[in-house]
Amino acid sequence: MNDNIRTKVFEAPITNKDWLTSDSTRFPYMKPMLLSWFAELISAKTYIEIGLYKMHTFEYMNSKLENDVKMIGYDLFEQPSEEELGCIDPSISYDNGMKLIQNWNREVELVKGDTNITLQRDFQVDSPTLVYLDGGHSYGTVKSDFWNLYNGLDSGLIIMDDWINPDVLERGFIDKYGYHYNYSATTHYRFMDTTWKLAKELHRDDSITISYISDIFNEGDKTEESMSNEMEFFGIVLI
Repeated sequence: MNDNIRTKVFEAPITNKDWLTSDSTRFPYMKPMLLSWFAELISAKTYIEIGLYKMHTFEYMNSKLENDVKMIGYDLFEQPSEEELGCIDPSISYDNGMKLIQNWNREVELVKGDTNITLQRDFQVDSPTLVYLDGGHSYGTVKSDFWNLYNGLDSGLIIMDDWINPDVLERGFIDKYGYHYNYSATTHYRFMDTTWKLAKELHRDDSITISYISDIFNEGDKTEESMSNEMEFFGIVLI
């Protein structure tokens, strides 16, 4: 555990609170902005993204990261099973992904395959590492991805997408699935059940340092708007 990173992240002065908004027209851009902010905050030397989809976030991070930051992207690069599905449209193909990165001015690697297998590796990367975890959404894959990364990396942050804070649910501030989605009408978003299940397990593990975006950006302001953003957003784990 890196105490310097802990201090930087959890005691950082926040000057861009307007990033947190329920405005759906801005929502797609908030996550990459926050990722680049975290990378700068911890002086990341390596950026790892699990679940590239169309590679929009990966491409955005290339435009923001210093050229000496290594980037590694993991994806199945084919249509996942229904159990793993977090997106309706197919991901970018591996060939098109390689074409996209061919002229990037940095060390960059794309890893094709099932992350239950491909993340079982010796991560020979410079630290600290920023990880954006948004891959397969079955309970088994989410759990496998998290522990492979957490145990395999030396220091940094794992930023977990589609992550639900169990404490918020238990306090009863808002509905189980927040304000972004109609859970009963939109079965596509039921994949959040699995990340929520793992979040509850991690909250019971005293060895894990876990927080949420609103813990930093809202500074304890538990309004309905801030709670809606605390849901289905980012869980932050200190490696």
